[in-house]
Amino acid sequence: MMSFFSKKSLVRAIHRKWVLLARKRGAGVTIKPHIPAVCVTGSMGKTTTCRMVESILNAAGKTVALSTTQGMYIGGQVRRVGDSASGRYGSRLLAERDADAGVFEVARGGLITEGMLFSDYEVGAMLNVYDNHVGFRGVESRQDMAEVKKQVVVNARKMAVLNADDPLCLGVKKEIRAERICLVTVNAENAEVRDHLSNGGVGVFLEGNGENANIRLWVGRNQLFSMSAQSIPSSWDGRYRPALINAMFAVAIAYGLGIEWAAMRAGLEHFHSDETSNPGRMNFYEHLPYGLLITPVSGLRGAEELASFVSCFPVPGKKYLMFAPPAGRSDVEIEKMAQSLSKVFDAYICSDPLSILWRQAGEVANLSAKVFLESGINIDCVEVVPHHEDGLRSAFEKPSIGDLLVILSFYGWKAKELGLFTSAD
Repeated sequence: MMSFFSKKSLVRAIHRKWVLLARKRGAGVTIKPHIPAVCVTGSMGKTTTCRMVESILNAAGKTVALSTTQGMYIGGQVRRVGDSASGRYGSRLLAERDADAGVFEVARGGLITEGMLFSDYEVGAMLNVYDNHVGFRGVESRQDMAEVKKQVVVNARKMAVLNADDPLCLGVKKEIRAERICLVTVNAENAEVRDHLSNGGVGVFLEGNGENANIRLWVGRNQLFSMSAQSIPSSWDGRYRPALINAMFAVAIAYGLGIEWAAMRAGLEHFHSDETSNPGRMNFYEHLPYGLLITPVSGLRGAEELASFVSCFPVPGKKYLMFAPPAGRSDVEIEKMAQSLSKVFDAYICSDPLSILWRQAGEVANLSAKVFLESGINIDCVEVVPHHEDGLRSAFEKPSIGDLLVILSFYGWKAKELGLFTSAD
């Protein structure tokens, strides 16, 4: 006989299908999660922030339903592999009876095609609004993008978390309906945040730089939480700033959920951004004769941060880059990304991404190579290998002992599938 909880799951699944059908016909109905839930949007850092929140909730003893661009998971067990960063996929997990917390990445694509499917969830976070995807699917400016993404924080019930350093995120503040607002800033002197705190608001600051950096959460005039960059492995002792920013948002989100400080600390201390905890994103392999870093880069800001990190990364040998930017970016964006990475590496392998979308074969690879050559890179140090898997094979032929190979691709994990390297036992 079907258990009581199984019947509940069946009812939720039926309700979900009814809502999706009703929305397809133009009705504005939504799904209210029956478990504490978080929705995260932004142009950069969504997936890693969601993974950090999952790690914190795991440390708090929660079984997490997670949906991201990487897939769908319940308690760390894979339910689906592939882009699942929309309410449609996240809502599917709500029918699972095992989960007692939900963390859902909500990307631009899903918001445009289906709107904000969830309502009345505990916390919504808006990390940033960059130029990624501007010029596509009716989004003609960053302002248009902000209008799309703001749905994620406007529909939160308990707390909205906003990037106080991004005017487009901060501009949504007046539309927030949640009980509380938390402002996040890397500028300890941010006047808007200081004013927010003076009125009893919640703020998360980044104080100091590099290994001396600290994340601090304040409520009004009281500091309630502090954690050093050296205690956050994914930040590489504070050298990789995006991880610190992701951690700041994760702390703010966890606070909005009422998670204890010890769980926040433990969750971030145990999060290493490896192929298990965060597959394909800032995954560093140290067991090889050379250093290997596999990570995607989605836009100019991400490319700039990666260039800064690699520039100060100590390597006794040479630095090699396989560059396969997303095809779904404008030519100008791809050119800017390549420009920011020029002069950082000793040699470049330019490839198309695995999916070239509407572009011609070799178009992305040749566009990237053109920028590197125009930046003054010697022609002997720039190789064009359009086919993505062939590009991976060529890249792995380059490094010797003591070198560093960086694979900038959303499909860099294919290298392992192709047998080009193995993980440590």
